[in-house]
Amino acid sequence: MDKVLKNIEYATSFRNKEKLEVDLGSQFVLLKENKDSLISAISNLKNAGVDFVSVKPFVFQNEEQKYDKNNGFILLDEIRDLIKEAKSYEDSNFSVIFRENAFLNKEKERNYSHCYGCNFITTLNSAGDIATCLPYWDKEEFVYGNIYKESFYEIWNGEKRKKIKRFLENDLNCKKCPTNCRPNAINEFLDDILNKDVKHKNFI
Repeated sequence: MDKVLKNIEYATSFRNKEKLEVDLGSQFVLLKENKDSLISAISNLKNAGVDFVSVKPFVFQNEEQKYDKNNGFILLDEIRDLIKEAKSYEDSNFSVIFRENAFLNKEKERNYSHCYGCNFITTLNSAGDIATCLPYWDKEEFVYGNIYKESFYEIWNGEKRKKIKRFLENDLNCKKCPTNCRPNAINEFLDDILNKDVKHKNFI
C-alpha cells in the first residue's frame, strides 16, 4: 500500500510540475471485508493529490467465480452513514463519487438482449490483453488482442475486434451475463434509443 501511494504521489506531483491538464482519480471496490478501511483510504488518496475517488461494489465475474451475494454484497441502505462521512472529505479540488445505482437492483432483469456498451469501454489486464469487459477478460473468445504484440489502434481497428463486435451486437445473449456489469448502464441508455419508441429522445 505504501508503494502504491508513493507512486500516486509521484504521478500527481509530475502532473502539477508539468502543468498537465489531466485528471487523476482512483477507484475503491467496496466489500464488507474492507468497508472499515474506506475512510482512511480516502484520506490517504486525497493527501496523495488525486482529483477524485470512485467507490463501487464488486461486480460478479461469472457463474464459476460468483461472489457470495448474501454475505458479501453491500446494499446502499447499509452505507448511508459511510457515504456521508466519506463525502465530508470533499472540497473544491477533491470529490468522492459513489456509484450508488450500482449498489441497487443486482438481480434486475435486463430489458436488452445484445451488447453495444463494449464499443465505449474496454478492459486491459496486467498481461496486456485487451478484452470486451471484466467478466470475460480471461476468455480468449472475448480478447481483442495484446498490447505487447500490437498497438491499441491496430487492436481496436483489427479484424478480431470486428468479429467480436458482430457477435456482441447480434448473437450474445446479455441476459446470461453477470448482473450489473460496467457496460450495463450504457446498454440501458442505448436500448432506449435503438429499440424503443421513445418520444423526444434528442431533447436536452
